[in-house]
Amino acid sequence: MLLNALSAVKLDVVKTVPRKKSSITTIKSIKSIAKLCLARVNYHMSMISLSEAQKQAVEKDLQPPTDYNGCMHKACRQVLSDFLSSATEAYDSLKCSDIARVEDLSYADGNEPCKIDVWGKVDKKLFVFVHGGYWQEGNRKLACSPAFAAVPAEFAYASIGYNYSTKERPLSLTVQQVVNSVRYLIEKYPNLEKIVIGGHSAGAQLAFKTCSFVKSPKIVGLVLLAGVYDLKELVRCEIGQGAGLTESEAEKNSCNADELSEASMKILILIGDEESPRLREQNKKLYEELGEKNHDVRYKELEGVNHFTLVTDLKSNASEERNMLEKFLKDI
Repeated sequence: MLLNALSAVKLDVVKTVPRKKSSITTIKSIKSIAKLCLARVNYHMSMISLSEAQKQAVEKDLQPPTDYNGCMHKACRQVLSDFLSSATEAYDSLKCSDIARVEDLSYADGNEPCKIDVWGKVDKKLFVFVHGGYWQEGNRKLACSPAFAAVPAEFAYASIGYNYSTKERPLSLTVQQVVNSVRYLIEKYPNLEKIVIGGHSAGAQLAFKTCSFVKSPKIVGLVLLAGVYDLKELVRCEIGQGAGLTESEAEKNSCNADELSEASMKILILIGDEESPRLREQNKKLYEELGEKNHDVRYKELEGVNHFTLVTDLKSNASEERNMLEKFLKDI
């Protein structure tokens, strides 16, 4: 049983996992996360394409909260270390447990990033999760924390990998890859009855778009963690430029509540109160728009939670985000 296997892993005590060098804790990973952090700061601080008067008017709102700003600038190394430690610990904890797993399932003819790791025996329920990294960083092995909420809810967990977006490879192709990965899972596991799709940061945008393209009655839930949904703001900043985001691509890949008009699913949107005001505004706006379309949507801004801990703390059964996600899955 999945529950019995998970109970053997004491998630809240770091020392329960043997300290060993993880295959995914590399210099490349550290540089990737550092780049992600710097990109986020540039996004929060950039004035995009506004006039000087407009810049002055919105400058205060674009600033991260003082304590978070200080965290990023005064203790950036510690932030990165904490994130990598927690993410790799989640992966190692699962790998050292008795939970069934199938790693590196290829859904795109052996293309290395386009693989899926499945944790738990797939029966009737599957939680599919898309990692973040502003479409340019991260990987499926660093996105295992949500499994600790999925397994107690009797869901198997699938972590999706995909190719990054670049100037030569537009975001639309990345969206299509994630769509293909979900279709692959539906075909591979025909006995599935309930599928929930989720994502963090850029992965939340990819999860939303996937639900708009994959028309299956088996998809009954959508989980969005600190997502970015209006991509037009990113076109002229470093994040958008790095992902090769043009105005047409931004328009095409932004998330609109109307896209889910034919879908019948429950939706959970979570974000921390230590995010930038602009990102919180985007999440609140999407929640309100979905509510106006009569979707069954729940929203929570979590106290003392930032962009990274929102997902890494899912492995702790004492965290509010873990409890909310687990309850959401159990209620579906």
